[in-house]
Parts: sequence; C-alpha cells; structure tokens
Amino acid sequence: MKRPAQRRPLWWNTQLPQLLRPRVLWGLQVLPLAGLGLSFVPWFVWVLPWAEQGFPASAGVSTELLLFLLAFLALMVGGLLAGMWAGWQLNAAVCRFLRGWPAEQVRQVFRESQLPPHWLKAGVASGDAHAESLREARRQLDEGMVRYVLKVGVLRWGLLMFLGMGLIGPWLRDGQLSVRAVAVQALIWTLAGIGFGLTLWSTERARLRDQHKA
Repeated sequence: MKRPAQRRPLWWNTQLPQLLRPRVLWGLQVLPLAGLGLSFVPWFVWVLPWAEQGFPASAGVSTELLLFLLAFLALMVGGLLAGMWAGWQLNAAVCRFLRGWPAEQVRQVFRESQLPPHWLKAGVASGDAHAESLREARRQLDEGMVRYVLKVGVLRWGLLMFLGMGLIGPWLRDGQLSVRAVAVQALIWTLAGIGFGLTLWSTERARLRDQHKA
C-alpha cells in the first residue's frame, strides 16, 4: 500500500510570490522576516566579538579557524531556518486565535499549502501551492545541478547572505570595510551558497522521487 505523499508546508514553499496578492504576501512575510532578523542577534552580540578575539586577523588561516567557520555557518543556517519557521508558526497562531480560523483550515493552509481563494492573484486558477512548487522544482532540476546550485544556492541565498552578513552587518558594526575582509566574506558565502544549493538539490530530488512513488 502506497503511503500518501507528504505535502510541502507553506513556510518552505518557494512559489508564494507567483501565487499570492502582494498585500497578502507581505503580510505573511512580516513575522518570518522578524524571526530571521532576530536570529542574527546572538551572532553579532556574542559570537562574532568572541571570534574576533580568538581568531585575530593577524593570526592568518588555521585549521581551527576553518573548523570554526564551518560550525559557524552550519549553526547560523540552522538559526535562520528556525527563526523563519517560528515566524510562520506565529502566522498560523494569528489566523487560528485572532482571526478565528478553524483548526482544519489552519492545517490545510500552513501545513499543506492549500491557499484560500481570496489570497490569490487575479488570474491564478489554482490555490494548490504545493502542486505549483512541484512543477517549479521539476523545471529547475531539469536545468541541471550546476545551474541549479549557482542560481538557487549562490546567486539567491549566498548573495543575500553576503550582503547582509558580509557587508551590511560589519559596516554597521565597525563603520568601515577592508578589501581583504570583503574578499574573505565573498569566498565564505560563495562556498556556503554552493553547500546550500547542493543540499536543496538533493532534498528536491528526494522529494520528487517520493511524490512519484506515492
């Protein structure tokens, strides 16, 4: 007996900008973006100052520094995802307890990506964001692994993180940027973007295989 295919929750769905009205989309993004922003606080307040003392620039590159960077990136990505996830849980709670949605409707929307008709853009025929995400995932995977990793991992996620963590954050903290620091940050977030893209590539391929078997 085939098990039912697992549907993608709303917080992990990449097709919302193509389906939702701008006002609805931005309303849903407020709390997740707040959670994402708050996830940076521990890094800037505690971790980065400690790292600058423990690994001064004059010390050069060492094995300990590389291991620290790998652990730093892994924990930071986990924190970002946790912050966004928490924001989406708050969205669900707002709809359930403040807007009076039935529990089943909250489950369908936030856990199964079944969008209410009044959330959709004009001309969008289906509110099944899960099905839309599958179609888009197939299209992106058909372009090949290298193109997928570069576009999704490096140019989307890696570039965004480079701007936020590598440029804006240090500039706000120190008031200046050095060429060396920018180059190091560019290398870090390029490698992190490649890793992120490869992870998503593997995840999407596995998800599509499960959907095909279901």
